Amino acid sequence: MDPILVKLLLCFKTLVETLPSNTQQKKVKEHELCSRYFQPFFQSLFDSNEDDDMLFKWMNTITFSCNSDGDQPAVTNNRPDGCIENDRKTIGYVEVKTIDYATNHYTINVDLHRLGIFGKTALSRYSLNKTFQVMAIGTNLQFYICQNVDGVCIMTELNSLRLPVSLDELPQLVPYFDRLYNIVETIYNNCYSKDNMLTTTDTDTDGNNGTLEPKILKAITEKTIDRTRYNCFYHPYH
Repeated sequence: MDPILVKLLLCFKTLVETLPSNTQQKKVKEHELCSRYFQPFFQSLFDSNEDDDMLFKWMNTITFSCNSDGDQPAVTNNRPDGCIENDRKTIGYVEVKTIDYATNHYTINVDLHRLGIFGKTALSRYSLNKTFQVMAIGTNLQFYICQNVDGVCIMTELNSLRLPVSLDELPQLVPYFDRLYNIVETIYNNCYSKDNMLTTTDTDTDGNNGTLEPKILKAITEKTIDRTRYNCFYHPYH
């Protein structure tokens, strides 16, 4: 049987077992988002015993240590909210924000940039060709692939969907089953594959090539925050 289909069926089974019966009216905090809604969902999709024992986990340690010469981007000393890794490498990163941040384009885009930095650093650190990222705003999920193309790090959005918050809403996910299947299949084919390694013909993806350092990004964005400007990365959140 198709292993991706099996994962999706197990994911639906887990959601049925863990979601509350009705949508709660109280505001959902970040800890509850992570523990009640995202933990069973991400574990069902991204844990894999067949692909080098990859595990989804929430982070509570520094992701990368600085190089002795200090050339590692400072942002990598911060930790993402979650990652997908084994004892040898990290192939995926997760950032979570509550729905309160949905209209704060500045904060969302800075976190998206951080995800790109985490992904790009992993390409170099673990000699990978692709990593993936998940940005969660409330229960709205955006999926990305970060890859090395001729020495340039490109972060491409795969798709987006909304995770149901109760059993009442679970049927709303069924029409998007094909979309979720395509997302998970793309991630497994590209990031979990044993071929996901840089070859000798790939250009070096040093952490300082092609990406603005965090201090430069901050200098550009800090004094130009404008909530009325069009945000090309915006998704409608609810």
